[in-house]
Amino acid sequence: MKRILLLTAFCCTAVFASSEDKPVVVAINSAVNPLLTKEFVFQTIDTLKKAVSPRPLEVKFLELPQLEQDVKSRKADLFLVTSNFIKKFQTEGAKDLTVAASPFSKDPNRSEASLFIVKADRDDLKKISDLKGARVSAGRPTAFGMYIAGMGEIAREGFNPNTFFSVSRFHGLDRDNIIRDVLNGDSDVGILRICYLEDAINRKILKDSDVKFINLIEDGKHVCKRSTALYPNWTLASMPSLDAGLTSKITVALINQPRTKLGNYWQVGSDFSELDKLQELLKIGTYEKVTKLSIRRFLLDNVHYFFFAFCILGMLLSYSYFLSRAVGKRTRQLKEALLREKFLNQETKTAQERMMALQRAGVVGQVSGLLAHELNQPLGSLNLYARSLIRAADLQKLTNEKLIEVLDEIRKEAVKASETVQRVRSYAKGEKSERADIFLAEFSRQVLNDYSKHSSSTIKPKLEVFAEPLISANRLEIELVLINLVRNAQQSLKTLDVKHPFIEVSVGEEQGDAVLIVQDNGDISEEKIKNLSEPMSSAKKEGLGLGLAIVKAIVENHAGSISFQKSELGGLKVMVRIPILKTENKNEKK
Repeated sequence: MKRILLLTAFCCTAVFASSEDKPVVVAINSAVNPLLTKEFVFQTIDTLKKAVSPRPLEVKFLELPQLEQDVKSRKADLFLVTSNFIKKFQTEGAKDLTVAASPFSKDPNRSEASLFIVKADRDDLKKISDLKGARVSAGRPTAFGMYIAGMGEIAREGFNPNTFFSVSRFHGLDRDNIIRDVLNGDSDVGILRICYLEDAINRKILKDSDVKFINLIEDGKHVCKRSTALYPNWTLASMPSLDAGLTSKITVALINQPRTKLGNYWQVGSDFSELDKLQELLKIGTYEKVTKLSIRRFLLDNVHYFFFAFCILGMLLSYSYFLSRAVGKRTRQLKEALLREKFLNQETKTAQERMMALQRAGVVGQVSGLLAHELNQPLGSLNLYARSLIRAADLQKLTNEKLIEVLDEIRKEAVKASETVQRVRSYAKGEKSERADIFLAEFSRQVLNDYSKHSSSTIKPKLEVFAEPLISANRLEIELVLINLVRNAQQSLKTLDVKHPFIEVSVGEEQGDAVLIVQDNGDISEEKIKNLSEPMSSAKKEGLGLGLAIVKAIVENHAGSISFQKSELGGLKVMVRIPILKTENKNEKK
């Protein structure tokens, strides 16, 4: 039993001895100046050595990235850093012990801030909103005074700090380079830790007149210039690796540490509310982790909704897949239908061309009849002039003057006959018809007079003129239309053996159109009138309908229309409408 007690006592002694030999590691941020002087920092180190005695004290001056790694890996027991750093690692067990107080600020809870500087001649930069899209130089993205506090002020103005600046340049602890970037024009704005400008001026890095300040706050709460809210000063914090007794001993020792010549001393921090607001605004530190946890919790709490949404998405994707296949199939069918339609259209076009050729041949056949009576007059005149020359020669009364006069008349009549033949040839070849301005009433009168002289029909049409419209048309084609309609009426009346046959041709004007009407007093049914509107129709039993088809084609070629209806006279009434020329053209013709 005694041996067991002795062995237990020996082990406990060895454990305590091992614990006392283990050094207390304090990590200090290398950016501690200028807010905390070297005198104050080394005085603090001496205080800590005495407080942790008999354990040794190991001191490390680390830049911020390495310091963060040491805290995460629990290689440091104490660390002297900005208050923002403590807040960031609270979930790791970091606990603030004391906050540094300085003569620059009345309250150690309100001592840290940032300052925006721009070159003095930048008249375009006056407020924070003017910095949108500018180039910035700063310490590090994780540096509190030289970046984060400034970003908080930008966020308070309603801007997104992550996208506010177009270019960001970081210089770490080379703070003088921030000022050089601004003065050289490499950056538009620089973010400095509070009091660093005054330190740089004292070291002749720049003059106060070289720069100006954005969002400068002058409320007397701090000696140095600043552009942001004030936050707690540098803080000494501990990790859970130190027991409560040693932590209390260290805290008491620091509070009782004498002030330095410049007035630096340690005090217990009592208000970190501004820092909490900043971290919540920027979603950093504790709030960054809370946000991540909140998102994870939200996903876990609503997993069934996400599953339901996933199922709906799957159904939508399946529907989209089958719909796309159906659309693809339908598209192929439509393409095939379009190809068939194109083929049919081509066949229809070919058939129409053949039909037009037949119609033109029919027109030429009918024009031949017109040609006969058109040439009859000039040929008759030629015959008359020739006979008069022969008679004058027989009577020996043929003088040179008489001969020249008669020959000139013969030439004119020959030219007229030649022009008539040429018009018919051009039309038969399908050449574009030449149009002229025609007073429809006067033209109709001439055509009907000539037609009546040579027609064998005893039924003479009567002309009624209600207006004198001016149209642009091919004379030969309009003559063909009128004669065709009159001839059809004559043949219809002869076939029906009407006792008192009557044909009326009228010319008028209605709603901007010239109106030509041919009507008779025959007898025709409504069904026949309806059939006349169909292609290849005819009022005559033996007719092929080519005559009316030709008339329709000519009228439509003149942008006109033709209609068939029951006449008040009892027979068929055919109405042809052709657009009238513009008023100015009509006036010019007159």
